[in-house]
Amino acid sequence: MVVDVLAGVTLGLGWAEGAPTPSPSATTDIEIDIPELLRQYGVDAERGEFWHVSGFELLAYIVVAAIAILVLRSIYRGMQRPRLALQEHEDRPPTTTAAAIARYAVTPFLLIPLWYGCILGILVLAANRGQGLRPGQELLIAAGVVVGGSRLLAHVNREGAHELAKSVPLTMVSLIIISGTVISLKAFLVTSYLMAINLVAICYFVVWLAALDAVFTFGWLLWRRAVWQRQHRPSDDGERPASWVGDLWHAMVSGWGSRQSGPAQRPSD
Repeated sequence: MVVDVLAGVTLGLGWAEGAPTPSPSATTDIEIDIPELLRQYGVDAERGEFWHVSGFELLAYIVVAAIAILVLRSIYRGMQRPRLALQEHEDRPPTTTAAAIARYAVTPFLLIPLWYGCILGILVLAANRGQGLRPGQELLIAAGVVVGGSRLLAHVNREGAHELAKSVPLTMVSLIIISGTVISLKAFLVTSYLMAINLVAICYFVVWLAALDAVFTFGWLLWRRAVWQRQHRPSDDGERPASWVGDLWHAMVSGWGSRQSGPAQRPSD
């Protein structure tokens, strides 16, 4: 019988061949009752526990995980780059077109709510592991930080935007794979109710993010034009005048990476 075999298993710490036999009291102190230990963890010691999974179930999990990664990747890829197309010129600063502005106008009205809603939904799923309840206001702020920070970095350093934008989606997938659980049903219902009665606050966050994105994009356009003008500024000796401010700026940019770095050069995820 399995129980009879397991019942005789003991651990004799400090006992080895050639060493003195431990006293009965010492052996009793370190003896482990394996059947009782199994029962404490809900395992039937009489019949054991056999693990099995259907091949079709495993295939379904693989397909779901692959689709989830593709969807999440498309979300964070869209956040990490400027949405306004610029036209480069040899004889004048970069410009944009009315068509490019019209295409960008979709970002505040459609993409910002989409990105914010997806990041918020991911945070809700990870907000409770069956214990306690994370305040909904923290979720709203965290989602806003990820989306807003990614949009700001998209115009400053695309590599940083790439890392921030993918942090929440990929971390969520990792948590599900490792822990195998998401938010409990009761916590999900409570969180959903609190968000429903605070829908105005959520819309306020989205409107602010859309306005900030427009500010970031407009500032980025002005910055690109200023950079071009500085690079083409005439000087007496034919070279751009040096300044400690410019040297400091270029030192910081070299630490961040150039504006062309990041996803445009296919970084490893």
